[in-house]
Amino acid sequence: MTKIISSSNCGNSPKMEFLKQLNMAFAKGDLEFVTESVTDDIVWDIIGDRKIEGKEKFVEELEKMKSQKATEMIIHQILSHGKEGAANGIMKMKDEKYRQELNTQKDLMDILINLGNHEVIIVECKTSKESGYNKFSTVSRQLKSYQNIALKNNLRIVKILLVAPEFSDDFVTDCEMDVDMNLSLLTASTLIAIYEAFKNSKYMTFPHVLFRDVVINQERIVKALSK
Repeated sequence: MTKIISSSNCGNSPKMEFLKQLNMAFAKGDLEFVTESVTDDIVWDIIGDRKIEGKEKFVEELEKMKSQKATEMIIHQILSHGKEGAANGIMKMKDEKYRQELNTQKDLMDILINLGNHEVIIVECKTSKESGYNKFSTVSRQLKSYQNIALKNNLRIVKILLVAPEFSDDFVTDCEMDVDMNLSLLTASTLIAIYEAFKNSKYMTFPHVLFRDVVINQERIVKALSK
């Protein structure tokens, strides 16, 4: 169930109330209300990602997202003036809440994907600016610590993904020799290519079983998504 928190002035007019109800429906995954509330020429500009134009494409995108219900929505402010309106707030997703509950002051997972049925994927992201990111011994200790936290909470780790700009041959070899983690390496450029292929694919949710290589094979996954 999605918890909704809004300030007292967020429903002072019919237009503001409409924006409030629209955002609440989006957070709760009420696709019927959302789609009935938009026009055929809707433009959804997802800042820093892409622009979705037209109701048909908009509905397709909502269908892909319908399993990602928010745990909490905080609406700070709603403005309305003439034909224009805007809402400002924060939406917290289920996976984010799950991650925050498991994280400790010492061990902070970057991303925790909850697949349901007590199954998770742990994702760690590294940049070239981080000291020790290219040393497998350093990174593996960190990942094994995350793994132990998940296991102590009776979670089954389907996959651990390590994302970085690149990986040295020695790093890959050490990863191949590791027997304690179900770890795959994913370069940032490969992640972007897979993401673009997934956006244009028929899949509503990403088939994570494709992440089976030690070093994720971009060509194989992009080809599989295009079928």
